[in-house]
Amino acid sequence: MCCKALTAECMACQKQTTEESICKQNPTIKGCPKKKSEKDERICCLALTANCLACAEGITVKEYCRKNPTIAGCPEKKPDKDERGCCRALTAECLACTENTTVKKYCKKNPDTIGCPKPEEREPIFCC
Repeated sequence: MCCKALTAECMACQKQTTEESICKQNPTIKGCPKKKSEKDERICCLALTANCLACAEGITVKEYCRKNPTIAGCPEKKPDKDERGCCRALTAECLACTENTTVKKYCKKNPDTIGCPKPEEREPIFCC
């Protein structure tokens, strides 16, 4: 006589088959071996850092930091512009902005700056 519980053992008995056969058809039934997922096989550290938290979520550190940029271990994002909106590169455009002047005026004072026209590109200076 077979038990009536909804377990792999009882159902196998009722259907006169093996537990393996029951579990193959219904792997979530009580008594069936649980399949290990990749997440179960991963061993992650427990620190609250990007590396450990990304591991726990099963994603890359880059993906984790994209979603959580302020977590320890994520690269600190440096602003591309200052408080006035000027870029920080050492180019005529950025430096002119920083000095609150035009590129043309900046280049007149600092002609060798990257982004200033080269001598052959400059407007000719007519004398007298």
